[in-house]
Amino acid sequence: MKNNNNLTEAYTAVYMENITTETGAEHTQELITQLLDYLSKGQTIASFLYKSKGLGETALYNVHLNVDYKKAKEEDYKKLEAYEPETELEGQAKEHLLNLYRNPKARTQKQMDTYTNYGKGIRVNNNNGLLHLFGYKINKSTVADGVEKKDTRKELTKACDDLKAKLNFLHQKIRDFILDPQHIAGLKAKGNVIEFQQDDNGDSTGGV
Repeated sequence: MKNNNNLTEAYTAVYMENITTETGAEHTQELITQLLDYLSKGQTIASFLYKSKGLGETALYNVHLNVDYKKAKEEDYKKLEAYEPETELEGQAKEHLLNLYRNPKARTQKQMDTYTNYGKGIRVNNNNGLLHLFGYKINKSTVADGVEKKDTRKELTKACDDLKAKLNFLHQKIRDFILDPQHIAGLKAKGNVIEFQQDDNGDSTGGV
């Protein structure tokens, strides 16, 4: 197992997926205002420590914000349409994916009311105050490994995932990062990188 004790001690702000917690709306709004200001100036890379609930991995991420998910999905759809399957299973996977793209599930009113959208891939969950950032992962530095899970995907599901990886689908690499604003003391820009920081006895933690 890969562990970096120095990074673990240095970066104390851990951002958890799907935690329900009440946070200060005013503080959250200040963070969003500052983040939108940085993005408007072309500073589009966010750096933060993040713990994934699914695998439990903790890593320092560099993420490209202000990405166009819809455009990326449209480009991936074009690649999928033009692709000639090499096996029968690939053909089934292609048709399954095309059907999903042509017939997307409609969002319910409840789902739409759950979030306040601020544009540029930024939204807040109105029920728990958590901050959602849509971004393209550039790289990550693992601080603590998670637990490897057994692959339980069905054959067609795995074939679809393999085909998306083969065609290098960009929209599949755009992730919804869920951050708890109460763990974010502030933001600081260094060049085109926005560091998410937490105060700890006068020290700040965030990106590289």
